[in-house]
Amino acid sequence: NQSFARWMNHFFLNLIINTIFSFILIFLLYFIIRKSPKKWWLICSLFIIPFALFLQIIKPLWIDPLYNDFHPMANKQLEEKILILAKKAGIEKSPIYEVNKSADTRTMNAYVIGAFQSKRIVLWDTIIAGLTEEELLFTVAHEMGHYVLHHVFIGIIVSFGLMFFTLFFVFHIAKFLIRLFAHRFNFSALDDIASFPLLFVLYTFFSCLSTPLWNSYSQWKEKEADRFGLELTHSNHAAATGFIKFLDTNLGYPFPGKTYMFMRATHPSIGERIEFFNTYHPWNEGEKEKYKKYFK
Repeated sequence: NQSFARWMNHFFLNLIINTIFSFILIFLLYFIIRKSPKKWWLICSLFIIPFALFLQIIKPLWIDPLYNDFHPMANKQLEEKILILAKKAGIEKSPIYEVNKSADTRTMNAYVIGAFQSKRIVLWDTIIAGLTEEELLFTVAHEMGHYVLHHVFIGIIVSFGLMFFTLFFVFHIAKFLIRLFAHRFNFSALDDIASFPLLFVLYTFFSCLSTPLWNSYSQWKEKEADRFGLELTHSNHAAATGFIKFLDTNLGYPFPGKTYMFMRATHPSIGERIEFFNTYHPWNEGEKEKYKKYFK
């Protein structure tokens, strides 16, 4: 839905923000390499934890509003129902914001973001317009599940583990390649900024190798958030019909195949999720609900 002027505005915003962060990260990387040439990979791995927390705090407050207008929900009755659901999920005093994403896209989304004082529930105006009330409440319950189950913080720890092994291999393979090809690289140590292309290529390669591990974790947490949302709302039918609408507006594919799911997908396939919505209802069989202990 973007106009050309809006697209250009976002393009240059991305360029400026990414350039600033890239310069800061590259400066810190070579500063750490020069201070600790043998342990820089470990220090950089540990650095991802405070950096990710920092982004969780500043992104909703300072970065996201540069792209779209965030404002209180216009539908106060719906807002009250979301607040009641949030209270039931144990998320007290969470502000709810509506954002004008229809200026950019037809796709629909909602999320819980932030940490500490920056915590907030965000709804795109497209999802408010595109889903029924029951479908929307399930979607919000799913996003609340991510927050209540600490998926953001678990994800930071998983990212640290993947970064640890990625940089470990980058460090050792880079040393090996420098010993072999220093005369062709025209640098003999990683603390030379000329080593950046080598580090970048190796990092990209080993990141690709670790992608299936991250995808497996991400698909697991999405399914658990689905489970949380169903147990919080008991809205199986609304969950399924809502995701059919996601499939349509987001141009999704219901069953993209195992190779795609392994290498590319961070979420379970929509077809698989709809099947789960239609079959998971332990409250009807008198079975124990996994996350009911979190509800108030």
